[in-house]
Amino acid sequence: MNYPLISVYILSLLLLASITSCERILGYDYEEPEQCLDFMAEFESLRGVHFADHDRGWAVGLCGVIFSTNNGGETWSLQNSGSKESLSGIHFFGDQTGWVVGWNGTILHTAGGGIWEQQDRREESSSGISWALRDVHFTSVQSGWAVGWNGTILHTADGGENWEIQEKASEMNLYSVFFTDDLTGWAVGWKGTIVHTSEGSNAWQVQESGTSEELHSIFFIDDQIGWAAGLQGTILNTLDGGENWQIQETPTTNAMRGIYFIDENKGWAVGSFGTILLTTDGGENWQRIDNAAAEKELRLRDLHFVDENTGWAVGEEGIILHTSDGGESWEFQ
Repeated sequence: MNYPLISVYILSLLLLASITSCERILGYDYEEPEQCLDFMAEFESLRGVHFADHDRGWAVGLCGVIFSTNNGGETWSLQNSGSKESLSGIHFFGDQTGWVVGWNGTILHTAGGGIWEQQDRREESSSGISWALRDVHFTSVQSGWAVGWNGTILHTADGGENWEIQEKASEMNLYSVFFTDDLTGWAVGWKGTIVHTSEGSNAWQVQESGTSEELHSIFFIDDQIGWAAGLQGTILNTLDGGENWQIQETPTTNAMRGIYFIDENKGWAVGSFGTILLTTDGGENWQRIDNAAAEKELRLRDLHFVDENTGWAVGEEGIILHTSDGGESWEFQ
């Protein structure tokens, strides 16, 4: 599916959204659905992307949208999510088993990559919360974490059949979570918040980030080396598991929404106004990459790579970008 078609499809979904859906997704009351559309247009239509391999991938966004591809993004098809909530985080373990999280405590699960079921049914909610979940990460088909507003951290040890609320280390909204194994993980959010656990459970502690900027994405390649990205072009790096974080110099002040590394040297970050940054030396130097999203000033929200050359980025107006040369060039899908 090409970029113009996927955008038209998402805008059509928004036009058909009811006033109730608007209230549920955004928490605002509108007299006409068109007002909901106008408000939504200011937000990223696609908010998360994950690929299991070079061929199979998924992208999630507003109004319960889940798109999937079996041919590396040459064509995309809509899956039935069973939800109309805004979806923001997605993670797969393997090419069949995945989870998606979103507004109002939404947690969706698939065991086959195509049929989605809610794990947070309102009348018997296993998530136990009613506000937004922003990201999810699994280290096995059983063990995973989800994070969201008000410092919320959820954990499951049974593939999402049951979710437990873990003790908060902060009341700040959390936007991203990453684990390197069943015990070691980090989450980031408002006002430079970074929280860390080395026990995989309730023992979360705040790490000093050295910034007050909102942090929207975190990524580690092992239990020592990691990066976080956020507003005002902020990118942080640690070489000791977060004991110390250093601010890396970047060529932008645009908000950075997603960061991904394939090894300790090569990584990418994406953000507002179509910003795409590339580094080949662990972030010592970041270069800005020209691309079609930047020409249209479209916000990019998330990215995922399957090797050092092949990756995708998603964002505003249903945009999906693809690179096959390590991020040197990007094209619409």
